[in-house]
Amino acid sequence: MPSRYLPPSWDPAAPIVILAGQGGKGSYPWELIKAARAQGAQLKLLSLRNETSPELERLFGPQDVKCVAVWEIGGMLNSLKKMNVKGLIMAGRVSTGHVLKDSFPDLKAMAIWVSLKEKNAETIFGALSGEIEKIGVRVLDARAFMDEQIAKKGVMAQGGENVSPEAISHAIKIAEVMAQNDVGQSVATRKGTVLAVEAFEGTDAMIERAGTYRTDSKIFVKTIKQVQDWRFDVPIFGEKTLHLLVSNGFKTVVLKADGVIMPQKSNIVEKARLDGITLLGY
Repeated sequence: MPSRYLPPSWDPAAPIVILAGQGGKGSYPWELIKAARAQGAQLKLLSLRNETSPELERLFGPQDVKCVAVWEIGGMLNSLKKMNVKGLIMAGRVSTGHVLKDSFPDLKAMAIWVSLKEKNAETIFGALSGEIEKIGVRVLDARAFMDEQIAKKGVMAQGGENVSPEAISHAIKIAEVMAQNDVGQSVATRKGTVLAVEAFEGTDAMIERAGTYRTDSKIFVKTIKQVQDWRFDVPIFGEKTLHLLVSNGFKTVVLKADGVIMPQKSNIVEKARLDGITLLGY
């Protein structure tokens, strides 16, 4: 069956390009490519220099791959025209070093940058999506084809630690307020106390900061923005994050249902169960 995250009128035969950042075997880009091909999608790859994994590139024939630098927006648009695709999915993170200092913007990128009053993930990727759609390529929902690898409401794995519903509700409220204000999409709390909030440093660094508090009843929440643009910056929860949470003493994980992508979800759920983690979708 077609993915419910594709537009209703989407032509299944229309070629789609994956704009891929970092991610090797088992990552979101990797699982997206597998799932899309299993559903009959015709795929091509737009690779980011020094970012996209060689493992991902080897999943495609040379004729179906184009490579550009992170800030080479003009080159990206030209490559998309040559690839003759109808849709694009943004998949995988880009290192902050390349975003901020290790790459140089071309004229198109500079024009976009100057035009933005606020410079954050939403405005930058929103402007990029606008430029891509101007050339007739639709930027698709990042959840497309990942229907079976996304958080669902309810208990996905039951652990052994008892955390009160009130503490979980408080953690969710804090996470949603932070996301609403573009601070970050993840928080760590304990019994009504905020231990750490995700900001530009990313989820992993936030978890490690919260891990310095050697205590029980820690809750990790990952949510979405109040007005989420599903084309980009959609939260991911993978095996690496779960492992980091376990090593930092977390036993309760709460994810936004239908909002958080879980690459290799069955593996994540099984590992959570084995590690005694309560994994919830809300």
